[in-house]
Amino acid sequence: MGHKIIPVLDKLIWFTLLTSVVLTPLLFSTAGTELFEIPKMFIVYLSAVLLLVLTSLKFIAQGKIQIPENVVFFSLLAFVAIQIVSTLTSIDKFTSVFGYPTRLNGGLLSQFAYLIIFTAALVNLNFQKAQKLLLTMIAAAFAVALWGIPGHFGYDPNCLVLTGKLNAACWQKEFDPTARIFSTLGQPNWLASFMVMIIPLALSLLLISKKGSRLLPFAIIAALILALLFTSSISGLLGLAVAVLIFSATIGTKLIRKNFKIFLAAAILTALVLVGSGATLRSRIAEALAKPQSVKANAGTPSGQIRLIVWQGAGAAFKTRPLLGFGPETFIYSYYRFRPESHNATSEWNFYYNKAHNEFLNYAANTGILGLGAYLIFLGAAFFELFKISKAGGSRGGVPDLPAGRQGSAQSIKQNQSFGSSITSTSTGGPPKASLASSGEETLDRTRTPNHRAIFAKAAIAGVAGYLVTVFFGFSIVATQLFMFLQIAIILAMAGPPLKTINLRMGNLAQKAAAAVVLAAGVWLTVFVLRLYTADVLAARARSLARLEPFASAISFFPGQNPFYLSEYSYVLAVYASESKDPNVAKILEDQAAAESQKALSLSPNNILVLRKVSQTYEELSQNNPAYKIKLLELNKRETELAPTDPSGFLNLAKAQLGLGKNQAALKSLGKAVDLKPDYQEARGLLDQTQGKKLQ
Repeated sequence: MGHKIIPVLDKLIWFTLLTSVVLTPLLFSTAGTELFEIPKMFIVYLSAVLLLVLTSLKFIAQGKIQIPENVVFFSLLAFVAIQIVSTLTSIDKFTSVFGYPTRLNGGLLSQFAYLIIFTAALVNLNFQKAQKLLLTMIAAAFAVALWGIPGHFGYDPNCLVLTGKLNAACWQKEFDPTARIFSTLGQPNWLASFMVMIIPLALSLLLISKKGSRLLPFAIIAALILALLFTSSISGLLGLAVAVLIFSATIGTKLIRKNFKIFLAAAILTALVLVGSGATLRSRIAEALAKPQSVKANAGTPSGQIRLIVWQGAGAAFKTRPLLGFGPETFIYSYYRFRPESHNATSEWNFYYNKAHNEFLNYAANTGILGLGAYLIFLGAAFFELFKISKAGGSRGGVPDLPAGRQGSAQSIKQNQSFGSSITSTSTGGPPKASLASSGEETLDRTRTPNHRAIFAKAAIAGVAGYLVTVFFGFSIVATQLFMFLQIAIILAMAGPPLKTINLRMGNLAQKAAAAVVLAAGVWLTVFVLRLYTADVLAARARSLARLEPFASAISFFPGQNPFYLSEYSYVLAVYASESKDPNVAKILEDQAAAESQKALSLSPNNILVLRKVSQTYEELSQNNPAYKIKLLELNKRETELAPTDPSGFLNLAKAQLGLGKNQAALKSLGKAVDLKPDYQEARGLLDQTQGKKLQ
């Protein structure tokens, strides 16, 4: 393979990185089972596959493999390795590999994707491209903010896309963007986390811009702050405060005084929005500070109180399996095992919690002390390296360096345009010499110009720290996870992380053979991702139509056995069996429903969601065939084992017991349900009815 292909590969790698940064936060789609997270995850999957293939081909073409020799890279590698080990011991390997069905982020596949993208950025970016990618991240966040802000005033562009009408009427009351916007990210707190991460970068862009060209950077900052405030996110406000404090502390008082008007204008804007349009945020803050007994019974339990209960369950899960946890993304299953009874007294007692609503407790419960420790080590290493870069930048008078090992050949000279300055690098082995572009404009004073790399590093420290504050009260999503990893990789690439080179001694034929293997693997991986996407689209169609054919197609397209699809398919089969007028057809459908149910249970025996769907299948089957009532009873007993503090499980068990004439056992189950939740009207009514008493 000739060197002529390397520039083409570089361009394709660069285009892939740019595309992932632009599309991931902005994309949403109605084609699949979920609007926001799933489409974004598939973009990340495809980007990772392309970057893996293109970078591998580049290694083959140049005859050498480059591996980052950086503590951040190795700590991320260790983190992913522990995710793999935890998956092997997971209580539900399917969920650990693929992620929770409506999230995907956090599953092993997503961790592989982030690792590939992080590594590809470290290996392929030079200073110029790293800086452009950072600016693209800011631009993407600006677009997300501009998309979301009109929703606060009742003109949500999402509704225009979904219904063709520019209003906010396409959302249910609890998702009303006039109260809390969410733009293209799907939830107000997620949007707030995203804004918090990018605002320091936007501030850094403003600081390094010339005085005559600061209007656009300030408009970007204003839009990001507005979007954050319109989310009415308390955690977002806390994260912003931490990010701004850290950024202010790291840039120093001299730079703050020099740009005092900018900081003052941003503070005034924030204050005006809080006073003029922050009623929802102020009410949420008051609710969070209110004592539990002061909250009205019909107003819903404050989210902070529910979060504390969920944290208790996460802590109990961690104590039970402290080393490797229950497996990546299995919190929804482990939480039911340790769910505090106090959760039954909340307004969200029957909600599913697939996350611990604390990123760190989530890792602790899912991957144990090893997983959490590896994550903290990665963050610590990242902050340490970013801090070193932020301190080392000032030695060259503010002019950014080209990364080591990326200067070019002995006869080449490369220029790196950077906000009016250019860097000329020669092959003498010494550091690149700085010169300033002079096209009729005043030359920048190198003693006063802030080092772009150092400023960006300080912004990254502040942004990631602020983001971690937000996920302390929530969890990561696809867009924030991608941008966190990329932001760290970009700053490291600006500093030129050392790369270990492994020479490949291959002849032309061997190179072609290796390239063919890589391309074949790339095709297989691409088809794998496309099958995942197609299956998701078919599953969404099947759910909306409640038809057998799309479900069967979704099952066949999915690359592997999907217990969620199988359990849903079994239920639809049972419904068709119940409605069939032909006894022979009904019998065939019944047998198929039972068979698909057993497949689902064998794949995920500890998955309470699959178990409940299979229970619905047998409940439907038992309407026409009492023989299935015994199996239904077994399933309901298993449900109470997997969720011993959930009153609905005991109610389901009581119904199954009554169906078999086990009235005494049913009374005991109903008593347990009422003990767990005294205001459980359905259980109490059935208890009174069974006892032969009238409802008081």
